[in-house]
Amino acid sequence: MTQVSASSQVAAIIASVALVSLVVWLIRRGRIREETALYWLFATGVLLLFSLRSDLLGWTASLLGIFYPPTVLLLGVLLAGTLLAIHFSVSLTRLDGQNKRLAQELALLTQRIESREPTRPPEDRRP
Repeated sequence: MTQVSASSQVAAIIASVALVSLVVWLIRRGRIREETALYWLFATGVLLLFSLRSDLLGWTASLLGIFYPPTVLLLGVLLAGTLLAIHFSVSLTRLDGQNKRLAQELALLTQRIESREPTRPPEDRRP
């Protein structure tokens, strides 16, 4: 099994702590919605755990039958990115439907208001 050097592990820990801090800061600022905040906290927490415990990364790699343990991280990033893309696709589809429905309701309300008001001549809009 491949051993991780101390300098690589320290760099990974620093990067993981920085990512966790960034996610917490974005949550506190309201930049990340609640529905994705737990996802990001979980993903960065797992990354931090693997950075702190390289033996756990090796154990996971051997459990999955992967020879090179850092490949597990790449596989995890790909899986997380795929899940996030699916989540955003579902959210965009839902928001598109809501937007279409709201535009239709606005058009109907505008039509009702215009049918009840007497027609006025257009206002002169010169400065």
